[in-house]
Amino acid sequence: GAGPVYFYTPTGSGRFTMRPVLVYLHGRGGNPMRDCHRWASVARRFGWLVCPSGPVAYNGGRAWNNSWPAGQHAVMGAIKALREEYGRRVQLFGNTLIGFSEGAYVAMNVGVREPRTFNRWLILGADTSYWGGDGMLALKDARQRVRRVVLITGEQDQVVGESRKVAGWLEKEGLPFMFLPEVRN
Repeated sequence: GAGPVYFYTPTGSGRFTMRPVLVYLHGRGGNPMRDCHRWASVARRFGWLVCPSGPVAYNGGRAWNNSWPAGQHAVMGAIKALREEYGRRVQLFGNTLIGFSEGAYVAMNVGVREPRTFNRWLILGADTSYWGGDGMLALKDARQRVRRVVLITGEQDQVVGESRKVAGWLEKEGLPFMFLPEVRN
């Protein structure tokens, strides 16, 4: 029931050994194939780059339809399929989630529910509405496994205040995080 999944293999020395997986989750209306290509030049030196597609078409791109369970299904299915195809070259635990906008919503919710698989998160445009009561409870449970959360939000972005609040929640729960508001001149 998920859309297509795009991926790039690791580059550099060790590319045929077990490598971590970086999963990029696009924003609403995003083009996962094009976005994956853009991230590939940076991500492939760290490991596999996997870019699942949201389950619904939206304005010429794809969307997650505000359904993190659909995103979790797509993400975990992509990891499983990659492991089945490439075997032990694909790391199953200690991977990274990258989410932008609606993809940040999916990444934050998948991350708290799959902290063993994804213990590093890069969230581009976090919002407090992305975690409801269950998400906050899952955050408390995930705190022992999450190694690093990086929040990046443009200083002029309408969710910058919300991203600061999410940083406060992470701090309160004792999760290691960095908040980097981008300042434009």
